[in-house]
Amino acid sequence: VRLLVGDPLRARDGEDALALTARVQAEVARLLDEDTTDWWSSLRRAAEGDRPALKGPPASSWRRTWEASRPVQGDTATGPEVWRA
Repeated sequence: VRLLVGDPLRARDGEDALALTARVQAEVARLLDEDTTDWWSSLRRAAEGDRPALKGPPASSWRRTWEASRPVQGDTATGPEVWRA
């Protein structure tokens, strides 16, 4: 197990949630870059705006299946949850 810890991020005065989220994503991308390369290279690329994309494995098929198999929302007091087929 490897743990990378970046600098603390706090919302700036007047910063909205989208701007804060963009900063968090940029720092996570930099930490992922640091994990695959080194600290200095990741900082240099981040300063140049060259960050790795935050992508996971191609998973659209399983995500659709996962979403389609979620329980149907309903009143559980009247009976058990119903699962889609």
